[in-house]
Amino acid sequence: MADMTNIANRPHVKLRVTFSKKGRAAYISHLDLLRTFIRALRRAQIPVKYSEGFNPHAQLTFALPLAVGATSECELVDITLTNPIDVAEAVKNLSKALPEGITVNEAQLVYGSFPEFRMARYTLTIENDSPITDKLKQDIVDVFRLTGVMVEKKTKKKTTMVNILEHIYEFKIEKAEGNILTFNAMLSAGNEFTLKPDLAISGISSACEGFNPVFMGIHRTEILT
Repeated sequence: MADMTNIANRPHVKLRVTFSKKGRAAYISHLDLLRTFIRALRRAQIPVKYSEGFNPHAQLTFALPLAVGATSECELVDITLTNPIDVAEAVKNLSKALPEGITVNEAQLVYGSFPEFRMARYTLTIENDSPITDKLKQDIVDVFRLTGVMVEKKTKKKTTMVNILEHIYEFKIEKAEGNILTFNAMLSAGNEFTLKPDLAISGISSACEGFNPVFMGIHRTEILT
């Protein structure tokens, strides 16, 4: 249990919430997720700190925003508070106020910012356009013996060529059945560089004949420093 008296004397007291985003909630955009939390915090009567000035806004910070359509069990949001609160009571009230599909897993009082995240782990479920064979599975493994797999990474400002293999820390086949492949993947994610799962799969498929995904399910399971 955090020492609330000690924390109260420090600046920027925050409620750090770990939450899941599943089902229909996977299609809530990042901006709408922010609005959803602001409404829920208001209903839960949690004392959120607002910025000063002519257009004050609630001080919420999400770690590594999730792509629309992806699910997760490890999303993080820091909520700056005006004063310390009872965490158990806050979790109970916030859970009631959030919509179906967004579930509070745990929360704690902290101060300061998020640590520097470097990686995220995903479960990727891929539907291929043809049955998965032993040869295809071996061909996918062999991709990681190459010196590089170059893909285009587009941002709002520019397009650059990236070697995806430099940003894939783990990539294991967990299950293969029919046309479906399930991977356990750990990818770069953070301020320095983020490799999105769809870009990783696109690169691997470009280097592997017979691997032609027609659908991909993305589920984030862990965010790592």
